[in-house]
Amino acid sequence: MMDDAKRLPSMNAPPPPPSVWPEALNALGWRGASDDAAVAALRASLAAENGMRDLETVDPTQVERAAELFRREGFVVVRDVLDAAQLELLRAGCAREMKRIVDAFGAGGNRGSHRFSFGGAHRSGSCGHCPEWTQLVELATVQPVLAAIFDSDEYRACSMGGDFCLPGAASYQPLHADTGGELCFEGEDVDARDAPVALVTVNFLPQDFTRTNGPLRQIPATSTTRDPIPSLADEPDAWKRSTLLPCRAGWAVVRDLRAWHGGTPNLSQGTRAVPNVEYCAPWLEPGFRASVPRELYETLPPRAQFRCARIVGDVDARLVDELRTPYIFGRRAPPPAPPRARRGFVARVLGCARRDAARTHKTV
Repeated sequence: MMDDAKRLPSMNAPPPPPSVWPEALNALGWRGASDDAAVAALRASLAAENGMRDLETVDPTQVERAAELFRREGFVVVRDVLDAAQLELLRAGCAREMKRIVDAFGAGGNRGSHRFSFGGAHRSGSCGHCPEWTQLVELATVQPVLAAIFDSDEYRACSMGGDFCLPGAASYQPLHADTGGELCFEGEDVDARDAPVALVTVNFLPQDFTRTNGPLRQIPATSTTRDPIPSLADEPDAWKRSTLLPCRAGWAVVRDLRAWHGGTPNLSQGTRAVPNVEYCAPWLEPGFRASVPRELYETLPPRAQFRCARIVGDVDARLVDELRTPYIFGRRAPPPAPPRARRGFVARVLGCARRDAARTHKTV
């Protein structure tokens, strides 16, 4: 677990850059007073104190060190994984999807006020129909790191999505783990915390994380802990400042989905997005939901096709074109998963796990 004394922030961070997102999108936020006294006080506190001290980041060539940090901390930040063209395409896709989702849901969000899920907004549960996301599946800057983490190059993509928050997301998201419960490993049902990592997400940054735009907070060394996840009221203040800073546009955060994390307030004037691709270990065999249309799949490079082979299919156009409204996380479950995938950990891939199951590590 993190030593609070070692996670005090540096005081000499540069001022945040201007938002990369269209002003029309940023203007959809702040359904409340941005100059409210309490908001202003929190913004000043974040601007002065937010961020991990001495967060170690790695170059894509530092594969062994990346895997070592991932296993120890439950995450690793990899620098410069996207080139200029990939970043531009990703920003265009995110801007399009964010505008569409906010127009459908309003600032109330689909995972809390001003907070939204990319994949969860779609009836397919994924952004696998978006070429801006499929371009991320097999990157030469990320693949060696994932192969080292899984100890195999046979891992698969299982979903695509991520989240974003508008300016005006003024509260903290409670800490949580994205997975929990049991899974089948080497023929035995075991607690997910006792098995090798089964699910990994790679969050890509289309913009910088700043101290006030809602950077992800991550609690180190929590992937296999038996400790209960504290509520917001019980969470140490230092943990609320345990955010991934610095973290720049074009970088990636590779995360163990068992590790504790949560959203933080976006009190800036710009939107913050973290699109992702989720991967599973070669030995994990949940029931996969088709989310990558065949016509898009055929345009992918051979190795990207291998990664997506379990999620390609004849995707109903309604799953692509229609958003899942009204849909609020934890209030309405998607269709049930196949029986083999009903245990809490594996069901996370299919969008069938309840948030409280992930928090308490109970099966669904």
